[in-house]
Amino acid sequence: MLLYKLGEIIKDPPVVIDYYAWLDDVDSILKQLKKVDREAYDRVIDLASELQRRAGDMIRDLDDEETPAILSKDQALYFEEASFITSEINALKNV
Repeated sequence: MLLYKLGEIIKDPPVVIDYYAWLDDVDSILKQLKKVDREAYDRVIDLASELQRRAGDMIRDLDDEETPAILSKDQALYFEEASFITSEINALKNV
């Protein structure tokens, strides 16, 4: 269930208004996952941390009103990282 929740949250990147709530949600799920399934946690924590960093970069650039090219690159990097963690989540669901 926690992997499903994490997968759902990362499908939609955060926006400036809900960025901190998004971070809290991801952190909360990761903490719960660590208690319930340490192996799954170990497999997704680095990916999740990188995803949070990418989201932070994207929000910072949005807030700074960067050029569309930079925003597009941020978004592509976010979704690239999201695809990595989604793949790992799907692999864990099949174990």
